[in-house]
Amino acid sequence: MKGLWVKDLLILASQWKLLIGFILIAGLNGVISGGGSNIFVFFFMVFFFMSLATTLIAYEQQNNGYDYLFTLPIKRSTYIWEKQLIMVTLAVFASVISIIVVFILSFLEASIIFNLTNLLYLAFGATLFGCFYGALAMPLIIRFGSENGRIVMFGMVALFIVGGVLIEKTNLFSGILQSGWFQQITQLTILPFAGLILILMALIILISAFASQRSLKNVLT
Repeated sequence: MKGLWVKDLLILASQWKLLIGFILIAGLNGVISGGGSNIFVFFFMVFFFMSLATTLIAYEQQNNGYDYLFTLPIKRSTYIWEKQLIMVTLAVFASVISIIVVFILSFLEASIIFNLTNLLYLAFGATLFGCFYGALAMPLIIRFGSENGRIVMFGMVALFIVGGVLIEKTNLFSGILQSGWFQQITQLTILPFAGLILILMALIILISAFASQRSLKNVLT
């Protein structure tokens, strides 16, 4: 697995100019939008890093890369878990960078308040979103390829959006927000909240790893 990590990290390091560009975009939006920009910074950065993570798979699919890669002493399960772990690492890294960006913006824009506790809640939420996005994208890209996988994924996201609109129109969303269990979650302190997020992340990763292994098996057979 060490060799896979080195390869992927070198590919990611070659994208440093793109990374700086996205950080500047997030920072500029923060200055323009003021105090309401923190959510955008976090989710924008996480989405960007997850998109980078999915390109790692796309690189390996090009020019019969799988045929070469799996002639090496690399198990399919090792490959899948390395990709899952690097996605989690990038989601966490994106949240850390977002906290740093908000900290810098708090000196440039008076309406932006640096509250570490609130930002940690936001960081855990953004990390969970990143893991969910990566968990959804990974088996689809492996199974259908980079371009087709993204089309399928965006189609599924569109279904989620339509479903969310329907839920909101039927007042089901309001009922969820007013339910007792949701109120208890919103009142959790940072440590129980972090524990809940970690449990959900572990569950998402396990499901995605199983689906990704099935997709990889179908591709290689």
